[in-house]
Amino acid sequence: SLSDILPSTRSIASIKLPDYNTGKFELQYFHEHAGIGSSVSLNKHPVIDVSATIGTSNTVLGVEGGYDTSTGEFTKYNVGVSMIKPDFSTSVILAERADLVKASYVQYLEKVRTTTVVEFANRFSEEGNTLTVGGSCAVDDLTLIK
Repeated sequence: SLSDILPSTRSIASIKLPDYNTGKFELQYFHEHAGIGSSVSLNKHPVIDVSATIGTSNTVLGVEGGYDTSTGEFTKYNVGVSMIKPDFSTSVILAERADLVKASYVQYLEKVRTTTVVEFANRFSEEGNTLTVGGSCAVDDLTLIK
C-alpha cells in the first residue's frame, strides 16, 4: 500500500500465493466531499471495478460499475442516494444492473430511544414487492428490544 503518490491518493497491490490469478491493483482518490475508487484484477482477462461518491455531511450520491473484459459485459452497475438528518435517514438504491430498486426510511426518536424502519424493495424481473417494517426500543443501557 502506498499513500500520496499523487495528492490525496492511495494505491494498493495485492496477491494471494500460490494462486497468482488473485492479484489486484487498486487506486483510490479522496477529497473532502468526494471519493473515487478503482480496481483491476491482474490476470489475462481483468475485471475492472469503479466506484464514486460525492456528498455533504447530510446528503450522499454514490455510483458503482463493473466490467468483465473477457465477456465484454458490465457485471454490475448500481446507483444510490441517501439523506441523513439528526432524527431520520432515507435512501433510494437502484442495484443489480437496474433490476432492483430499494427505498428505506429510518426514524430516530431520541427521547424514548426508539427507532422505526420501513424498507420497500421491487425486483423488476419478478412479480411482487417486498415491504419490511421493523423497530427497536432501548429499555435500559443493557437491554434492546427489536
